Amino acid sequence: MQRRTETVGFGVVLAACVALFFHDALFADRVLSPADVLLAEASFREPGDDDYEPFNRLLMDPVLQFQPWLAFDRAEIRRGRLPLWNPYAGCGTPHLANGQSAVFDPFQVLIYLGPWPAALGWVAAARLWFAGLGAFLLARSWGMGLAGRWFSGLVYPFCGFLVVWLLYPVTPVAIWLPWLLLATDRAIRRPSVSASSLLALGVGAVVLAGHIQTSAHVLLAAGGLALWRLAGLTSGRRRGGLAWSLGIVLGLGIAAVQILPLAVYLSKSPVWSERRREHPPWWVLTRPRLLESACTGLPYLYGSQRRGHPNLARGLGLNNLNESAGGYAGLATLVWLAPLALRGRRDSAETRFLAFMLAIGAMGAFRIPPVDNILRALPVLNVTDNRRLTLWVAFALTMLGGFGIDRLARGGFAPRSWLRAWLAAAGLLGVGAALTPMAEPMLRARAERHYQNAPAGTLDPDEAARRAERQVRAALDFVPRRLGLAAVEFLAFAGLAVGARRSARFGRAAPAMLIALTVVELFEFGMGLNPTVDRATQDRIPPVIARLRERLRPGERALGVGEELPPNLLMRYGLADPRNYDSVELARNLDWLDPLYESTDE
Repeated sequence: MQRRTETVGFGVVLAACVALFFHDALFADRVLSPADVLLAEASFREPGDDDYEPFNRLLMDPVLQFQPWLAFDRAEIRRGRLPLWNPYAGCGTPHLANGQSAVFDPFQVLIYLGPWPAALGWVAAARLWFAGLGAFLLARSWGMGLAGRWFSGLVYPFCGFLVVWLLYPVTPVAIWLPWLLLATDRAIRRPSVSASSLLALGVGAVVLAGHIQTSAHVLLAAGGLALWRLAGLTSGRRRGGLAWSLGIVLGLGIAAVQILPLAVYLSKSPVWSERRREHPPWWVLTRPRLLESACTGLPYLYGSQRRGHPNLARGLGLNNLNESAGGYAGLATLVWLAPLALRGRRDSAETRFLAFMLAIGAMGAFRIPPVDNILRALPVLNVTDNRRLTLWVAFALTMLGGFGIDRLARGGFAPRSWLRAWLAAAGLLGVGAALTPMAEPMLRARAERHYQNAPAGTLDPDEAARRAERQVRAALDFVPRRLGLAAVEFLAFAGLAVGARRSARFGRAAPAMLIALTVVELFEFGMGLNPTVDRATQDRIPPVIARLRERLRPGERALGVGEELPPNLLMRYGLADPRNYDSVELARNLDWLDPLYESTDE
């Protein structure tokens, strides 16, 4: 009864956190949608209006792909039809088979039955709540104490990976990771038909959720845990292995309704071989993404494509925020709690597994040999985007953080050398914040060079100079604030650690304080990253669309030029485009979208 009461209590607290995180979309009659990115197109604004900078320019795909697909799925399902074929893209194209349409994702039931578009917010909230509950139950099954399991359950749903990919089909897969590991443990430790059946349901849900690359990473994590557990068994290894294998096979059978159409679609397209050519041979050493790995602790170190942020990553030749900050699980988790857990890794098989998962995930995500080379040598993984292994980083850090906070609750203080390192980090960050204005000439030169190198005819010299100046001003305002905030955090960690050493009462309160601090930090990172808009913006029909609706006869298609009317956009309005943009598109198809990612604030 006590376990059940705690689970219910945790579920209520988690629901309150999720409700706060999505308060605009759930209670303020706004829509969880970045649809304001459409106003970046001149044809969607009123004549004479100034350029418009969206809340988050990076979120083009949810507006151009996933929302139109969801609306199409919903309409077809409510008419009693499976959405097998998309008549609005190209000359018609497979829809269910593209994999990312996620027609059979169980959470899509909220979209099919709920009010549109309000259901977009409710399904996102349900997913994060489900992810947190899974992490909580997994933490408890792994023997974590009260502080550890609450930390794990409250941190995982708001970690970088789940938040930055929230509106993509990536997060719908990642939420199943703790549940699949829980089912793997059960099938191996207590093999039975019911255990294999639960594992099969989890495997099926992972594949049906809509992103086969992330599904591969989740299944690979489950396979790694299975091998880890089986290697540690002294008896029952065969029964456990058979139960787990049966669950995997049955789960793939459940997901065959998605796997087989996707396989046929891929076999008819050159995209597989094209993407394989994009990756260098496995024996070639690639340049590690070390600068981007810093975003695991300081996610906004290089700004982002949010309104008001400088996009320093573009000027430095780095990947965008989604690809860099997926491993973020809070600064305290990275520099205090996870290292504290790793100091005691000999005490727990789970901690050793998480350490292995963290190392492999980080080396794969940030292209560090030899893991990067091994991944490029393996079938399937040699064509996947292994930057998304930041999921392993975020998950491993979260669960290690749970073990670490348990050690802290038992009196496992941070070594004095850590305190000195945190104070040194605070000093360096503070100096960096103070010296940032001195970098103004270098920033201006880089910004001017960036816009001068724009394709001919894209920008006139005056506009290029204006954008460069706005980028420099944004950087000089943004960077010192972010560095200063990080410095304050390191000082706070040192203060908490010293207080815990000197006062038993303070030491008992330290775990709860760190949980609260980490959740607040994750909220500061994630709230607003996936914006809400009013219904007028979401449902806006500009004059160009109204005119096309009048002029186009059934079967006719409209083609946009430059950044106007990019692929799939017309599908939002029941109109057709001769271009196709889905998960099986060729790389050159994406050239149509490049202008949309060029911020007027850069």
